[in-house]
Amino acid sequence: MDATEPQIKGQNVEDNRLTIQNLGPRDTLKALIPNYFIGRLVCLLGFGLLTLGSVYTHLLIDTSISDLSSSRILYGLLIIYFILFCCSPIYFSIFYPLREHQHYPNDVSHPAASFITSLLYLSCTALFFFGLNLNANPYLLSILLLLTAGQSGGAPLSISIPLIIASTILCGALIYSTVGIYFLIFLFSGQIISLTLFRSLIHDMRSKTMLELSMAELYAAQSLLRDIIERETKIEVARNLHDEIGHLITLIIVNLNRVIKLQGNNNSPLLLETHDLTKQLMNEIRHAVLQLRSDDTVDLNEAIKAFSQSLTKPTIQANFIGFDGICSPRIGEVIFRACQESITNSMRHSNASTVNIYIKKSKGHYHIEIADNGANNKGWSIGNGLTGLKERAEHLLGTFAASSNQDGFRISMTLPA
Repeated sequence: MDATEPQIKGQNVEDNRLTIQNLGPRDTLKALIPNYFIGRLVCLLGFGLLTLGSVYTHLLIDTSISDLSSSRILYGLLIIYFILFCCSPIYFSIFYPLREHQHYPNDVSHPAASFITSLLYLSCTALFFFGLNLNANPYLLSILLLLTAGQSGGAPLSISIPLIIASTILCGALIYSTVGIYFLIFLFSGQIISLTLFRSLIHDMRSKTMLELSMAELYAAQSLLRDIIERETKIEVARNLHDEIGHLITLIIVNLNRVIKLQGNNNSPLLLETHDLTKQLMNEIRHAVLQLRSDDTVDLNEAIKAFSQSLTKPTIQANFIGFDGICSPRIGEVIFRACQESITNSMRHSNASTVNIYIKKSKGHYHIEIADNGANNKGWSIGNGLTGLKERAEHLLGTFAASSNQDGFRISMTLPA
């Protein structure tokens, strides 16, 4: 059985299907990259290019180029370094978040970032050596190392740290007699600071995914809680109308009946009209109580939609068979908690891209199937979340089961209607 197409006995999948669509590719990328990240990245790139332009200008003015061959090599190194310097922020603003989002919550390697970082340090070191041969200012060339360290923030520390150490040692050995040990310490520390600042920016962007999940859970829980509170308020109002006001009006009607009987044929028209109006008021109160009590439902479709619309991954498809998602609060809360737990687990513990929810209402029962296509379900165990769902289902005299295979993870529930 395919995990993405769970089969429920006797169901017609095309019957009354409500599919919740998530964000499109462009909106997904926009949601993945917050405005603050773009703003900071643009600032870093702008100041970096400004600094790089100043370094290039001084190199071209201060260096003494004796022949055409040296000129071509210098220009070539400057162009290569400039291209690599611009490639790094482009990768981190587009491809890095997409790749992180595709594999979230699992750690994912970025070979392209490591490759760009390695080439940056290689071209920077070559430019440093060649600049020294052309009598360039060693302090000016050291700025290139600081710029490169900032761009290496997306590469693993196992790559960026050795590159920083190796470049500092190689370049420092050439200028040690000129700059001294204290400047080399400053140069190494400056690279570590640049690296840390850029890594913290990327970490903030990655942590947005968990914040996105938490906010979606909170919003959906508030929506469901609001429905439950409104229902309980209506029930309380109906109870007060029936027990308190209804009781008083009944006493008034009884007393009016006694007065009418005591007066016999001498009843005034005003008394009889008051008696009729009181009975009419009693009927209106009964009708209002019935209306308040009849609205004892929650919209499960809206609750799931509110939860899924603010997520960029996984894609949620909710299918309601035999009803439109309107159900009792006790059933709605259990089903919603099951959907919430399944989606949360797929984001935190697997690499699922899709979660399919099938909810079928048949004679006397609700059948719920929730399946994802996650590939990392080995060695799972029932935790507090699944245990809570099992207890909720059994409390309502229903059943609960969870299983996994190579196709993904699945939750099955049966609840009395």
